Amino acid sequence: MAVALSMRLEGRDRVEQQLRAIASGVADRRELMEGIGLYLESSTLDRFDQERAPDGSSWTPSLRAKEEGGKTLTDHAILRGSITSNASNDSVEWGSNLIYARPHQLGRTGTEQVGGHKRRIASAFGLKLKSPVEFEVDPFSRKVNLPARPFLGINGEDERQIVGLAEDYVVSIAPEARP
Repeated sequence: MAVALSMRLEGRDRVEQQLRAIASGVADRRELMEGIGLYLESSTLDRFDQERAPDGSSWTPSLRAKEEGGKTLTDHAILRGSITSNASNDSVEWGSNLIYARPHQLGRTGTEQVGGHKRRIASAFGLKLKSPVEFEVDPFSRKVNLPARPFLGINGEDERQIVGLAEDYVVSIAPEARP
């Protein structure tokens, strides 16, 4: 099953205009877009480290992080490790392809259906089993109340860095084009 999260960042027209003005006349912008993608990946990873949304607000701590310690959304760091970017000559996309990235980004409440599946356990009641046990779990429904913990987005500092990357790129390929 393919899952996609698509976002249009509103209110970023000024940055788009600045990028267009800076890179006008540059035919091959793929390297610039790749650089922007790497920056956005890095900025997103910083949010996981700081447990903060792009707007600077703190994420609601997860129950696991409260009970066991550690960081929210970073138990096994699978979501964090899935952050990647894809650049073309005219655009860059970044994010995660994991099915649970969207509910963490946007939050989710209500009832969801869970299909039948196999479950494997290696411990029970705090004791390690001699060998793992696998069993079938029947379909069921469960209530979900997952608060939004946005990790994707562009803030003011990101805007400044992206414009700076574009300016540096143009200067690196045409030093006479200093802004």
